[in-house]
Amino acid sequence: MGLKDFQLTVEEGILVHLLRYVSYADMYTVPESVSQNGLSSALGIQRSHASSTLKIMRKKGLVQERLVHVRGASRKKKAYFLTADGTVLARTVADRIKDVPMVYIDGQGERHEVILEDAASLLGRVLSLGEMVSMTSEDMVLDLSPATTDSQVEQLEKTGVGMGDVPTVKKFFGRTEELAVLQSWLEDPTQRAMVVYGIAGIGKTTLVSTFVSKQATDWNVFWFRVHTWDSVRTVLSPLAKHLLALGKRKLATYIDGNMNIDMGEVQALIADDLKGLNSILVIEDIHDSKGNLLEFLTMLAEILESTPGPKLIVTGRKLVHFYDRRKVAVEDVVSELHLEGLDPDSARQVLGLDNIDDDEFGTIYAKTGGHPLTLELIETVAELEDLIMSHFDIRRYLQDEVMENLTKEEIELMGMISCLRYPCRADDLDDMFPDFDVDLLDHLMELNMITRSSRGYDQHPLLREFFYERLTAKNRFIYHNNIADNLVLKDTDKDVLEALYHYLQGERNDKVGPLLVERGPELFRKGYFEELLDLFDKVDVTQMDDITGLGMTLLCGHVLGFTGNWDDAEVTYQEAFALADKVEYVAGKAEALNGLGTLHLRRSELDLAMKCFSNALEDMGPGSEVMRSKINSNIALIHWMKEEWDEAFEINKTNLEVSESIGDMVGMARAYNNLGIIQWSQGDYDPAIESYEKGLELAKSLNDKRTISLILNNIGEVYRMKGEKDKATEYYAYSLELAQRLGYRAQIAEVYKNLSQTTEGEAAAREYLTFARNIYSQLGAEAEVEKVDELERTLFNE
Repeated sequence: MGLKDFQLTVEEGILVHLLRYVSYADMYTVPESVSQNGLSSALGIQRSHASSTLKIMRKKGLVQERLVHVRGASRKKKAYFLTADGTVLARTVADRIKDVPMVYIDGQGERHEVILEDAASLLGRVLSLGEMVSMTSEDMVLDLSPATTDSQVEQLEKTGVGMGDVPTVKKFFGRTEELAVLQSWLEDPTQRAMVVYGIAGIGKTTLVSTFVSKQATDWNVFWFRVHTWDSVRTVLSPLAKHLLALGKRKLATYIDGNMNIDMGEVQALIADDLKGLNSILVIEDIHDSKGNLLEFLTMLAEILESTPGPKLIVTGRKLVHFYDRRKVAVEDVVSELHLEGLDPDSARQVLGLDNIDDDEFGTIYAKTGGHPLTLELIETVAELEDLIMSHFDIRRYLQDEVMENLTKEEIELMGMISCLRYPCRADDLDDMFPDFDVDLLDHLMELNMITRSSRGYDQHPLLREFFYERLTAKNRFIYHNNIADNLVLKDTDKDVLEALYHYLQGERNDKVGPLLVERGPELFRKGYFEELLDLFDKVDVTQMDDITGLGMTLLCGHVLGFTGNWDDAEVTYQEAFALADKVEYVAGKAEALNGLGTLHLRRSELDLAMKCFSNALEDMGPGSEVMRSKINSNIALIHWMKEEWDEAFEINKTNLEVSESIGDMVGMARAYNNLGIIQWSQGDYDPAIESYEKGLELAKSLNDKRTISLILNNIGEVYRMKGEKDKATEYYAYSLELAQRLGYRAQIAEVYKNLSQTTEGEAAAREYLTFARNIYSQLGAEAEVEKVDELERTLFNE
């Protein structure tokens, strides 16, 4: 099957293919699919044909060409994006073929008799419409079932997919009782999670990796080690790859097609993918978890409780309660295993030294408590004698004994690796460090100073802390900057964030600023709010040039405002305005004023907001249609809040026309939402829903979760006014879930306020109002607090 079978020209095929990628038009890094190679591959046409057609389309004004970074490419490439006219025409073509009947076979091998549009909906964003057309067979079947046969999948399950990530264990002694506990837990269908905890170096990793390796013939193993900087996003990607290797595609499809992560959607996808799998999910070092990662673990435990088959093992230095204690004491769903030192016989085996009498060993065992890491690092009887005579201190021991037995080059390599936050492959180490010697790495592994898995070489956290603390300032500077320079070349979001961290550790503000200003807006759109705020806390803007500092300050204001830190955002925008005024940068002043005006608007300080917006427009010269449209949209909201309907409607109508003319889909979505607000306020409910749905469609195509949450809530408001409370509550729930996942506190409060008007029972309604009131109070939105109080009096006749 191909374009001709759908009666599409190559030009039309390119149009519908690029329709998926409209949100990438202003991004720094883009997918291969928008390059000439990617286009020709996706559509099944020759590259020369794609090239000649694109030239014609450029002359027609249907596509624009940019030289950009393409994922996976070492050099910039030409990439192609739809213009406003191209977008309109592409939608026309897509509408023409959307009703073509076909059969879609999904990742689980299930057949769906659908039309092309429904197949696209089932797939989400994993394929463009053009790719779907080119992959459909002559009998109109789009088959995306796993390439492996059932017998091959069965074989994969028996050989342990994901075992490569399990740390390699060189020596294992004892732990007979602990292994028996784990085996009993694994065989008990009612027990879903096991928590193994104990002090650093006690052997948690060794025990669990040994145990799961013994299950390789019957179980798949997913292994993930948590670091203090990890978020849900860094866990989901490897988990999706693990599931994909087993023919489970839903999570991988979602991760590939969504910039922002919706945990409600993810929960359902993980649950579906895990069904029927014999998988052990291991999350190591949970004590380093924070924030939404703990929420993810809670969610995962809940999924496994109702999903027969897969199980969860969590390790940590202490108990971290991501589960209800009743799950242990009453329901017997979660088990806990406190790991202590090795028994004397096993400790003697780990020690591996001859000529030690029972009294000497008794003393050393008493001092170490059978601590495996300490015993592994002891190499000579002399070291034992020194230890017997001293008060045992693992750090002092590392300093006095272990360091003495390492060469200068080995100590240097240990210091280099201590700067890394994640496991690293030998090739990458060679790129990062000019003096890297792989033979030294192998020797350090023999000494138990370095570990290795399929993800690369790593250090025990205790050793990493020890060697990093002993690095000189000069060496930290050199190592961190070498690492960062290498990561920047890789160019993925994760690598850029990691490079920023290393530049900060290497005290290179001169590199942090430009990179953050260049890539920050894209990272913001993709939802890296926690990571960006963490970077802002560490960056010294005063050490940067004015333009870079301005860009950083504006970006910081946007993130603070979005996450509900309004007071801090206001101060930040004021600083940005002062910087822009100092360097006479008009666009920067306008953006800062718009940010300040938006904060005043959220607080219902309409006069102050209007003053900011008006001043911003006065300062702006010709051009800047996108910013001008954004500011005018805020002015229209002020007119709406004052019930000046005609003025608000005309401004938004003009904004829509301007946004359409320049292909600003974000502006179009915003204009449709605002038009819906005005129509709803005047009682024109059906036209309002129509406007909202147009805005919602655009927001979804952009994967703009913030706008989606706003519009869903607004649709709920229309249905509430129409008296359809159940339908209103349904839309409110969707909006609330998105807002909570995004950390969009003002929207969370708004939805709670609205839910109070559709829920049954006074107690529930008052609880929702209390939630809303508390959030608004924390935000400093006193006018909104008064509205909540007034609503409560109205609802309960007080």
